[in-house]
Amino acid sequence: VCSSDLTSFTQVLSTRHTVLHRHAVIFRASIEPLTTDDLKKLSDHRIASSMLDTAPHWLKKWVALTVEYIETEQEELPKQLLASRNKFFVYDEQSAKLEAKGVYDNRLQNLAITIDKVLYVLRQPGQIKNPPFVLLSPAQVVENLWTDSKNSLMTRFVSSSLPKLRHDAVETDVEAIFELVTQPLPGGSVEVVKSIQHRFRLISQILRRVKTNSHCSHMGAADLLEFYANTKHFFKATSYLGFSSPAVEVRKCDVGNVFSRPAPSLLPANIDMEGMGASQEDVTSQTQESSSSSSS
Repeated sequence: VCSSDLTSFTQVLSTRHTVLHRHAVIFRASIEPLTTDDLKKLSDHRIASSMLDTAPHWLKKWVALTVEYIETEQEELPKQLLASRNKFFVYDEQSAKLEAKGVYDNRLQNLAITIDKVLYVLRQPGQIKNPPFVLLSPAQVVENLWTDSKNSLMTRFVSSSLPKLRHDAVETDVEAIFELVTQPLPGGSVEVVKSIQHRFRLISQILRRVKTNSHCSHMGAADLLEFYANTKHFFKATSYLGFSSPAVEVRKCDVGNVFSRPAPSLLPANIDMEGMGASQEDVTSQTQESSSSSSS
């Protein structure tokens, strides 16, 4: 018997499948095609039509990419277990492989449950079937970063940060930023995106030179602009339709006798025994019968 908690057997997970890795897997599944190698990988792990018959391509791709990590974990985890210092249990090569096999089986089971949940959402009437992430075209990127007069990143920067800079920055820095903001953009969508990212980088460098005082801190704006300046893929998340699942009915026969006549000493005083299927008289009678049997 091996007791474990949420942090057990996560040596590979914590370095090879972090939150960032998982989002990258979803992004790849959203934009990359499903290949014959992906289908073979699914078949090798016995993930077949019973689970994925109605699944869209992007979900099958996500499952294949996730299985790819599960394979990596099964290979790497025994090495991590052998190198670990556990005061309660010392692994040898065989026990480490058996432990990794148990983790592998658990991962596949959880993957099957996740697939079922996703398909349940996609089966809802009128539900959107698009991938979770959708790539933006260069024209859409330009609009979101620069040309949208209400919601673009540059519009928000000009309206919120640029006025406050006059309290902190020297006039030459303010003029340099103003010139970068007002310069005409070059032609061609791809060239425009590169030009915008270059301007973001230059503005970020200027903001980092500005000394911070009580008015505001410009490091946050500088970091944000630097982040967008180094972004390779721009995308938006798909907004799926929300819904309410029907209530799950729990019948007395599903609960079983183990909860039907609980001992009074094990229950808090505010528990309603009648609501649990047994009256106070029944419990008292059962307790007395048990006491009589013990005495005799």
